[in-house]
Parts: sequence; structure tokens; C-alpha cells
Amino acid sequence: MAEKTSFQEITSQLDPDGNLFAYFGTEQWISGASQQVSSWREVLSAVPGLSEEQRAEGNKGFDLAVRLIKNSGIEEISGVGMSGVAREKGFYRSKLIVHHYKGRNTGYVWSIFGAAPHPLDGVGMLPSTTALSGFFDLDLSGIWTVLERELSQSGIKELEEWTRGFPKEFEQKTGMSFDSLVKSLSGEFGLVLTVDETRMVALPLPIPQTLQIPEPRLVLVIKVKGDALFDHLDHLLQSNPQVERVDEEGLRMRTVPSPAPVPFPFRPTLARAGEYLFLGSTDTVIREMLAVRTGKQAGLKAADEFKRMAQGIPEQGNSFVFVSPRFSKAVSALQVGALSAWSGGTGGASRFFQRQFGQGQGAFSYAVSANTAEGWVSVSNGNSDPSRKALIMTAVQPAAVVGLLAAIAIPNFVKARGSAQQNAVFNNLRIIEGAKNQWTLENRKREGDRVTEEDLAPYIRGGKIHPVVGETYSINGVGTPATATAPIQVGNFPAGATIKAPQR
Repeated sequence: MAEKTSFQEITSQLDPDGNLFAYFGTEQWISGASQQVSSWREVLSAVPGLSEEQRAEGNKGFDLAVRLIKNSGIEEISGVGMSGVAREKGFYRSKLIVHHYKGRNTGYVWSIFGAAPHPLDGVGMLPSTTALSGFFDLDLSGIWTVLERELSQSGIKELEEWTRGFPKEFEQKTGMSFDSLVKSLSGEFGLVLTVDETRMVALPLPIPQTLQIPEPRLVLVIKVKGDALFDHLDHLLQSNPQVERVDEEGLRMRTVPSPAPVPFPFRPTLARAGEYLFLGSTDTVIREMLAVRTGKQAGLKAADEFKRMAQGIPEQGNSFVFVSPRFSKAVSALQVGALSAWSGGTGGASRFFQRQFGQGQGAFSYAVSANTAEGWVSVSNGNSDPSRKALIMTAVQPAAVVGLLAAIAIPNFVKARGSAQQNAVFNNLRIIEGAKNQWTLENRKREGDRVTEEDLAPYIRGGKIHPVVGETYSINGVGTPATATAPIQVGNFPAGATIKAPQR
């Protein structure tokens, strides 16, 4: 083979004989991604009017982008594979593999989203009414370390100042040190949405009817080290005498009565139990999750719905996403209600919306992703045809990659262009002031005397000032510096602002 590929390593992990089986080798081009981005700096040479200092600033932006790509581990990706096979009619098993060779995982993308697979404890606390849930590993401490290192070494003044100032600003706004926050997190986060179909709530619509939906409840879950984060939030609640406080063995909970009438139960709750911090829409849903976690109540794992979706899915990983038909049905009900209200709730339009959005089987899926010795592997079961998803990914991902790289490198290029325009306006203002000074001396004028463009024409090359971005100039009298006003933002000056040349 003329060129080495990861075809065998990736395809051996995929499922054959399905409606999707794809391999995309990246070794021959992605390994040079940083060099490709670096070559884009030639764009700077095509921008007229840039000083050497401004070109240097633009190059610093490209240097930062190149360094981020090299250190990220993106260039270590050797290929991507996808497969999809129907396990039964309308039920598909999908796989997605982002591969690297064993030992070639030094970049931070291979660690900040979880270093190694582990038991998915979040699944073990999901109530049977869970409609949507996702738990994922995220090393915020590692992300901050990368940002702090890369930005502080960028040579870009604004980024260096932001890196130094962000922790102080965070503490000023929250009252908690940023370092304490980062150290209190264990690197796992989760979101749980439940819908109880045995309890319906009525949402008012702008028509003579209401919309009945299952009672929703929402919980944010954060894995923590110690009580630092809970204690800080608890301290913020100390001044509210209405807060209901619970301090039981293994559970500390603070509940705030609903601050305003809402059509569904809403009692914002903060809780700390075991290794987790909970922020929930009600105290009830948090107690339900804890009962499931301790085995006192049957949860989602015991439901036939989940058992079917979990067939053949790894029990360990770094993230999972669960979507129940209950979720898509609830969303459809909201769509029907909103569109019905928009159409006035009567006539053919309303019936059309009911047919289009209120029927059909709800979408469902369960996916687990893991950081393995050879890259990221995601396995999922669901009723969505994976071949359709692959077409969308094929169309969207190249644009997303280009957008990401551009977002890293281009801002400094844009800033350099804006600085060039600003400096050109400053230069025009200095030319005007120089002409005014010469005219004043030759004509023995005094401070406050009026000056016109015609007076200065003989003292300016070409007889007039040439605008940079369509700005207009105010000559002003003797002793008062000239100013400019531009229709668009120029450097640090917003559109319409008065621009004055800095004193040298």
C-alpha cells in the first residue's frame, strides 16, 4: 500500500451488513492542519495600509491558532468510521469512531472529556419518568490550564490581560475564588428532564383553550469534591428567611418557595448528597433521584423501555445521552399548541398542524461514548436511521471545522485591519493640525480664530484630506484639535463617535 491508513483498525470495530458503513482516512491531511492554518497568514500581506506592528499582531493570532491545533491532539486523528445496522424494523444500532493509534493521544482533546471509561453512575439515579438526560465528563481544571498557558504565551496583550484578570473578575462577581471553584469540581456534569404522564398540567394559550402536557421537572447534577460549592451557594441563601432547610444524614437541601405563580410545580432546590450537587426545579424530583440511587425506588434501568435501548451498549464510558419517546411527544404537543394558537385554534390550519406534528412514534435513543486506547467510540441504539444522520454530518462537519479554525485565527486579522483604519484617521487628523499650525504662524492668527478647509488647502498635499472609511472631519478653530466622525466602527471608536488623535 502506497500510503498507510487506519482502515483495518477502524473497520474491524464497525458493524457490517447495515445501511451505513463508512471510513474516512485523515492521516494524509489532518496531520498537517497546523501548517495549513499557518500558511493562511499570507492573507495579511494582501491587506493594504498595515504597519509592521499590525502585521506582527496578526501573525501572533496565527501563531496562537497553530499552537492550539498542535497541542490539541487533532492532528493525531488517523480516521473516522461510522456504521449503522437495523437490529429489527425501525430499531437501529449505530457506531461512530474517531481513531488514533495506540499511544498517540498526547493532545488535550483526549483527556479533557474524560481520560478513561468508568461506570455510568448517572444512569443509576434516573427516575422512571426520565424523558431526556445526558451525563458527560468535562475537566474544567484542564481546560483552564490550557487556556491560561496558551493565552499567556500568545504575546497578544488583550488575551494576556484577560487571562490574568478573569479569576479576579470571577471572584468579584460571585464572591467565590475561581481556584476554589475549579478545585471543588470532579469533572462530571449531568442534566435530567422528567415528564410525569400521570400528572398533567395546563398551559394557557392566547385562544379560548389550554394545552395539557405532562408535568416537567429539571435537575442539573454536578459531581463535586467536598462542600465548598454547596457552602458558598448556601451562604448566598442565608438572607432569605423563606428558604426551607433540610439537614439529614447524607443529605443537605435548601428549597426556595416559588417566587411567582407558574402553571407547574416550581420550588428551586439546592442539594448535596454523596459525591453530587443537585440544582433542581423541585425538591421532590431530587428526593426521587436519591431514592433510585439508593435502591429504595425502581428507576429507569428497571424499565422495559430502557432495557431494550441498552442492549449491546457499553456499561462504562465517559458520557451518555438518553432520549425517551416521552420527550419528543411532549415537544410535539407544545408545537401543536403553539401553531394552533398562531392559527387561531380553528379551521383547517389547526387540523393540519395536528396531523403534521401530533402523530407518529416519538424519537428515542440511548448512546454511550468512551475514550478508549484507540480513540473515541460512540455506540447507540434508537429509531433514527443512521444513514440520514451521516448525510447531515457529511454536509455540516467540513464547514464546522473551517469555522472553528477561522474563529481562532481571524479575530486578530480583523483587529489588525481595524487598527490600520484607526491609525490612518489619526494620521489625517495630524495632517490637519500641522496645516493649521503653519497657517496660524504665517497669518498671525490667535487661539479661537476660525479656520476653513479653503484656508488649509495650500498647506495639504493635493489640497484636501482623503477619507479612509467615509468619515467627515471637523477642522475646529485655532487651539482646538481637529476631530473626525465615521459611519462605521473604526478601531476602538464605535460608529458616530468623536475621534481625536492621541497626543504624542
